[in-house]
Amino acid sequence: MLDLGLEYVAWIVSFLFAFLGLLMRTVYPYLQKARESKEPITWDHRYTITALSNVALSFISTMLLFNTWSPPEGTLFQVAIASFFVGWGAQDVMNRQVS
Repeated sequence: MLDLGLEYVAWIVSFLFAFLGLLMRTVYPYLQKARESKEPITWDHRYTITALSNVALSFISTMLLFNTWSPPEGTLFQVAIASFFVGWGAQDVMNRQVS
């Protein structure tokens, strides 16, 4: 069995939840528009490339984010929640700079 120390597990959890926060912030506007839409949602396959590029850009942004940020001390739950919101906030700042 792979024996990872708690510090490495915290880094892995932090990275995954920061990635999830970045990705959710990217997808949130689409989900909000889909919820408000009266028409049934259908997937247009020309958006597949856009979706895949968003996943790739979120992953790259997470790697860049980890150059400047380290996981907080605390339980894994606290690390996960803090990382999610750091990822969400970083993507929100990037979105506001672009628009």
